[in-house]
Amino acid sequence: MLGTEKVGFLATGFYQRASGQTACHDCLWNASVLPDACAPGSALARSWARVEALFAMYAAQDVALAGFYEGLCTEGFACLPCEPGHMEVGGACAPCVHGHYQPNIGATACYACEAGQNTSAQASTSSSHCVCNPGHE
Repeated sequence: MLGTEKVGFLATGFYQRASGQTACHDCLWNASVLPDACAPGSALARSWARVEALFAMYAAQDVALAGFYEGLCTEGFACLPCEPGHMEVGGACAPCVHGHYQPNIGATACYACEAGQNTSAQASTSSSHCVCNPGHE
């Protein structure tokens, strides 16, 4: 269970490094971390807005991120799993291109649609987004 001090930084992006301090510190303070510090399938989050968006999406999907909370502020950077519809490429999360999809979190590759099919948008999250190309109905 997270203590209230840990929950607080999730709402603000700031934290206290020790009890009783009067100043707060930015959670994403370590700009010297390189993208290759992250495990395959995850990418370095460089903005607090990105961290908030991913945490909200993962919480809505009941994905446990408790293992990411502790180091987020104390280490000054966040490596978070790529969201569905994306894959990790060179330390960044990239959207799946047309004709590909990815339903999973933390992927390193996207799945190709079947021959004669394409997707109507990038970052597709399901094989149901694969539709027949004209002339292949």
